[in-house]
Amino acid sequence: MSGGGTGRRIVVQVRFSPSLEPDGAGSLAQKWAELAPPLFERATALGGRVVGFGDHFLAIDFPWDALYDAIDFLVDAPLFPELASGLAHGHMNLIYEGPRMALVTGEVMTRAAQLSELARPGEVLVEPSLVKACEGRLGSIGEAGKRPGRPEIDALILDPEHPFDSTSVPPSPSLNLPLEDFDFDVTTRVRAEQAARLAVATEAVGRESDSTFPVALAQALKDRSPEALAKLAERVNASPASPATERLFAMTELLQGRSGDAIRRLREARDQGEDGSASARCRATLALAVAYAAVGRTREAILEGLAGLARAREGQDEKGERACARFLANMAEATSDLDSAAAWNALCH
Repeated sequence: MSGGGTGRRIVVQVRFSPSLEPDGAGSLAQKWAELAPPLFERATALGGRVVGFGDHFLAIDFPWDALYDAIDFLVDAPLFPELASGLAHGHMNLIYEGPRMALVTGEVMTRAAQLSELARPGEVLVEPSLVKACEGRLGSIGEAGKRPGRPEIDALILDPEHPFDSTSVPPSPSLNLPLEDFDFDVTTRVRAEQAARLAVATEAVGRESDSTFPVALAQALKDRSPEALAKLAERVNASPASPATERLFAMTELLQGRSGDAIRRLREARDQGEDGSASARCRATLALAVAYAAVGRTREAILEGLAGLARAREGQDEKGERACARFLANMAEATSDLDSAAAWNALCH
């Protein structure tokens, strides 16, 4: 079949994005040659068709009513960690169509390619209009934000743990401004709610700041002080990498509206710290709980808070235990569960 247009389609582009190896371009080309055939077979087995192919990328489209198949291709059998992926939707011009391949043109192809260029290895980025068109069926951990040397486009990070989630985070209206230009006079409902949740979530943690966050961070968040946060950001950049500086950097990202990047960073820190002490795992888990609370993902926040409490008790970390209990008390108060709040507060004394 040839010629004509298509109805609305879902387009997935996966881009081979490995770290450069000593063997150079030859070995990378060989690696991609090994990865591409199974990707082709999996995509077409799920009802997709290949609409683009190159020396480092593969583009597949799916019918609009096959959203679950497109997501299945990306997350059910996780793709190789060297692949960065983009997910877009729209109409295309059909030049030629075969059983498993098609030759097409259209703006949606460009957008899917830009999303895969913006994505980090192992990450799936989705255009916000697709999340809206799916009426919230796609789960997101927030905005991708601006990334140096990458396309400047709006994108949400697909949540690989909960790819279908009606409580997914909507795209923030922020422009992801640099910290020194960040507008702390809240003018939008979404940002107002996020700032308020973050202030509530971090207030209790600040009282036990040596277990979780520096005192200065808790105060800066409470005051919404751009000057204080700018100085903290400078300190992070000048300090050796450590779990504490990673948490601080993630919190500044969250305040800048880059909730997706912040949560991804905190998730990675939690997972990488699984071999550490129980107290270290408590800190990493509680940091993630605070970020979840800030973007309104209450259920995940409470679960991470409980996990942090368990880690603190395992490590006999009294300050960490009090920090987790205060956090859980704040979460209970936010939902007007005063009995539970009182019970959690009782653990703080």
